[in-house]
Amino acid sequence: MAFLLTNTFQASDLQIEAVGHEPLVVVAHPDHPLTRRKAVQVTDFAGENVLLSRSDCSYRRGFERILDESKVEPGSILEFNSVATLKECVCAGVGISILPEVAAREETQRGRLAVLRWRDQGLRCKTLMIWHQDKWLSPALEAFMTISRDVLGNFDKAA
Repeated sequence: MAFLLTNTFQASDLQIEAVGHEPLVVVAHPDHPLTRRKAVQVTDFAGENVLLSRSDCSYRRGFERILDESKVEPGSILEFNSVATLKECVCAGVGISILPEVAAREETQRGRLAVLRWRDQGLRCKTLMIWHQDKWLSPALEAFMTISRDVLGNFDKAA
């Protein structure tokens, strides 16, 4: 069993269940000029260095779609295979990024990253629980799945 942060996923041999949503946040170095704005919109990212996760990352594709639809040209796009490395580069002031809130939480709490207040509709992606359809689910795994549904579902309602 695994959890994925993506809006869609298809595989013929897997069971897929949406169990919640994860908020996405646009982050920058705390001294970045955009942090002084009450809210930002996609046009504010024109000319900015944008740091993104791998190309197969669904929230990256969604953010790129927002940029494309608004005809916003970033200064450059840098791609990272490691979220940890991406975060360190944003902390160092290399550019801005979009991340699941949970991935940026520690750095924002410690003041190493700042969340830019997004003016447009909320950014989020689904939390999917997936498992092989032909595999036996032990009672312990079934209990964990039930708890996960409850916890992630309650988180989604609170968000």
